[in-house]
Amino acid sequence: MVLSTTTSFLSDVRLTKRRRFVSVFLFLFISVIGALKCTDIFNGERHGWKFSSTRTTTVAVDFSGHQFNSSQYVGDLVVEQRDVVIPVLGVTVINHEDLLVKMLRSVDHKVETLVIFHNGDSDEETNRKMRHTIESIQLKQINLGHDNIKHVIAFYRFNNLGFSAGVNQIILSTPHARFWLIVNNDVEFHPGILQEVAQTMASNKAKSDNICLWGLVGDRASRYSSFVLTPRAVRTIGIFDENFWPAYSEDCDYTARLVRADCPIKFEPDSERMASHVTSASWKKASSKSDLRKRVKQNGKGHNNYDYLIETWGMNLCKLYMPKPPYMDRSKGCVRPFDNLKAELSSWSVDMKRRHTRKGPQECVVCNSS
Repeated sequence: MVLSTTTSFLSDVRLTKRRRFVSVFLFLFISVIGALKCTDIFNGERHGWKFSSTRTTTVAVDFSGHQFNSSQYVGDLVVEQRDVVIPVLGVTVINHEDLLVKMLRSVDHKVETLVIFHNGDSDEETNRKMRHTIESIQLKQINLGHDNIKHVIAFYRFNNLGFSAGVNQIILSTPHARFWLIVNNDVEFHPGILQEVAQTMASNKAKSDNICLWGLVGDRASRYSSFVLTPRAVRTIGIFDENFWPAYSEDCDYTARLVRADCPIKFEPDSERMASHVTSASWKKASSKSDLRKRVKQNGKGHNNYDYLIETWGMNLCKLYMPKPPYMDRSKGCVRPFDNLKAELSSWSVDMKRRHTRKGPQECVVCNSS
C-alpha cells in the first residue's frame, strides 16, 4: 500500500513538473514571438508573414565619426514578386511643415517605410512647428486622406547637417531596401506617378540592378528634387559627400561619380509630368531669423559649394550638363577626385576646417566614406 501510494505521488510530481515545463516553454515562446512582432528590427513580412499593426519609430542616432563601407550596408538583394510597393520614401526637411503635409497627401501608392530627416534651423520656432507636425504624422493625428504609408521613422537633428547627410541617414536606416525614393518636401506628385515608379522598378528592364539613379523632378540640369537611388549606385560609388554643406552641388558631384563609374542614369525629360515643384522653398521662404538662409544665399567663395566642387574635380562640373545620357561630359575635369588616379570614386572625408569656416556643425552622419 505504501509502495503504491509512493509510486502515485512520484507520478503526480513528474506530471506537475512536465506541466510546469510546458507552461514555461509556452510562455517564453509567446513572449519571444510577441517581442519579434513588435520590433522594427525583425520584419516578419519579409518571410511572408502578415502583420496588421502599423509600427511607428522615432530615432535619434549619432553616427559622428562613422567609417562607412558600402558593402557593409547594401548586399545583393533578391526582389520578391509580391505587391509592388515603394520600399522607402525618404524626405529631408528644414521648414515649411505645410509643404511636407501637402507632399505626403500626394502619395497615392503603397509605401512600406517613410523616413523623415529633420535638419534643425537656427530659428527654434521653425523647429518646434516642424517637430510637432512630424510627431502628428507619426501618431496619425493629421488626415493625409489615405492610409498608404505603413511605417514611419523620424530623425531629429538640432544642428543642420545638410542635404547630403539627410540622404545618407535615409540609406543607413533602411539598408536592405530594393531602392530609395528621395523627395524634397516642396514636391507634390501627380496622380499615378508613384505607381509608375513602383512598377517600373519592379520590371525586368529597370529593376534596381539595371539602373543606378533615376532623376524624376528638378531643374533642367539636375533631377535631384526627387530621385530614385538603387543599391547598385551605393555599392559602386558610395553615398553622398557631406562636404557639400548645407546644400547645392552635391547633385553635380554624385552625377560625376556615376558617369565615371559607368553606372546607368536616367533623367526624366519632362519633370513637370512627374510632379509640381516649388523649387528651393526651404531657402526662398525661410524665416528672416534663419542664419542658414543667409549663409546659403551669400555670394563669394563657397557660394553653392562651387569652391569644393572645383577643388574635387578641377572645374565646375555643373556647367557640363548634357540633355541626353550620360548627362555630363566626362571628357572634362579630373578622372578621379582631387586628380588622384588612385582615389576611389566613393572616397571622401569631411573637411572640418572648411566646415568651421562656413560656420557649420562639427558633426556629420558619415564623416569618412573610406
